[in-house]
Amino acid sequence: MKNIQALIFDYDGVIAESNEIKLSAFKELFKDEKKEDIQELINFHVNHEGISRIKKIEHFYNQVLKKEISNEDLELKSTHFSRLVVKKVIECKKVKGVRKFLKNNSDKYKCFISTGTPTEEIKMILKETKMYDFFQEIYGSPETKIQHISSIIQKYKFNQDNLLFVGDSNTDLLAAKKCKIKFILRSHKSNQEVDSSFSGIKFKNFYQLQEYFDN
Repeated sequence: MKNIQALIFDYDGVIAESNEIKLSAFKELFKDEKKEDIQELINFHVNHEGISRIKKIEHFYNQVLKKEISNEDLELKSTHFSRLVVKKVIECKKVKGVRKFLKNNSDKYKCFISTGTPTEEIKMILKETKMYDFFQEIYGSPETKIQHISSIIQKYKFNQDNLLFVGDSNTDLLAAKKCKIKFILRSHKSNQEVDSSFSGIKFKNFYQLQEYFDN
């Protein structure tokens, strides 16, 4: 960890225990569709956590329902999804020790958020949870995580060895690999598949993560 100058955090499943909230929202959003079709969407969502809800809704219509969806209807679905999740995400349990970790480390390292949640939405969530000021910048959709990391490297002139991505999904891991930066995995009950295949450093709560920085 001695070369690290900046930390990039995913939000759902890393900062907050909000993965199940998003999963339930997709079920509610498409509750009138066939159960097997909804399950296909859930599988896609679980395997592609970290990409935008717009991409997931488009995939559901185009690849599962075999229908086209207009930009207007896509926006309506996305807005409905936001109404289903925002209040719950603000109020949900945060990962143990995260606030103390950020308070102790946000002056030592530049901290960033990289999430599939729309940028303005995640900014509002962070303000409501009083964590906004811990972060140098907050990146969300429609840009991808690869674009987020590339923008951080370019803007702040970091070497790739200076960056650590703290994520919980295959999307996070692949973005870190693509950009050739370090990665550490937050393990929880909803990401057992990626957890079982990942051989790098893992943590369950931020007290454990702090130990890696202290040693």
